[in-house]
Amino acid sequence: MGTENMHFRERYREVVLFPAWMQGLGLLALAGMLAALAIPAVTADEGWQFYAWYYPVMGLATLVMVTVVVNFRYLTVVVTDESVRFRFGIFGTSLPLEAVQGCEVKRYQWLPYGGWGLRMASGGRTAYSVLGVPRGVEITVERKGKTRRYFVSSAQPEALVAALGR
Repeated sequence: MGTENMHFRERYREVVLFPAWMQGLGLLALAGMLAALAIPAVTADEGWQFYAWYYPVMGLATLVMVTVVVNFRYLTVVVTDESVRFRFGIFGTSLPLEAVQGCEVKRYQWLPYGGWGLRMASGGRTAYSVLGVPRGVEITVERKGKTRRYFVSSAQPEALVAALGR
């Protein structure tokens, strides 16, 4: 039987929400984009050439916005007896606990990552960060012969470190 069918005891689970104002802003932007698709964009004077590029580009931008609004409302962090998982909707990472070399509580430094959300930086660093949550845990792992660092936002970073057993 493969490990995908086995259930491991959860040591820790946390759901970290993005601020309500930010979620509202995303929904407002999405509503505006949907309105821009539904309402004729220009007068008839513009001709078909305008519509030939406007609707495909606006449709693609709306799909991207739907993906962002649906997947980046909250961060889920789960530690089981076998792994630590963190994800924004469909975007996530699962690390075996035996690969974890260390972890420590840290303040999130957004500048090296270029913002909040799912961010990648130089030196094998990835952040799963939530705006308004100033602290989290930096997890250091050995993956495929390389050292990687993952910053994970947490409202209870000490409890997350304890669950990781480090």
